[in-house]
Amino acid sequence: MKIRPAEYRDLPAINEIGNQAILDEFKTARKTEISEKEREFWFKDCDRNKYSIFVAEDESNIVGWVALNPYRKGRESLEESAILSYFVHYKHHSKGIGTTLIKHLLEHTHTSIRVIFAIIIDGNEASIKLLNKFNFQEWARLPQVYKSNGEIKDQLYLGKIIR
Repeated sequence: MKIRPAEYRDLPAINEIGNQAILDEFKTARKTEISEKEREFWFKDCDRNKYSIFVAEDESNIVGWVALNPYRKGRESLEESAILSYFVHYKHHSKGIGTTLIKHLLEHTHTSIRVIFAIIIDGNEASIKLLNKFNFQEWARLPQVYKSNGEIKDQLYLGKIIR
């Protein structure tokens, strides 16, 4: 498996993998799939001099991706904070791909980023366990803010100060 910076040609695979999580309830707060245009805008809008998008490639197939995005873009006092997102193709779960992606991202995070956190739906134990491997801690719990198909859950902020 190879980890490399994402390229424009990877967007269909990135979008497919991200949309798997949307269709599988309790992995993300979105309910509708991200369109190819939305994903393209996200990719083009990413300042890759500061924020990273990496893909995991296995035999020329994208099997997962990880990204850092600005937290509250345009708010200068928050510029040292970034939100972590990661997704692994469902056919490739439990193979260590998420671990490899996050490890790579943390090793290659721009020096201007001091704080990284992820927003997780309570009950997503695989993500919580993965982040705990890297010493992310629960920083906040927003009670009962998530509602889908009649089920109410908390939203968790797991964070880490890296510098």
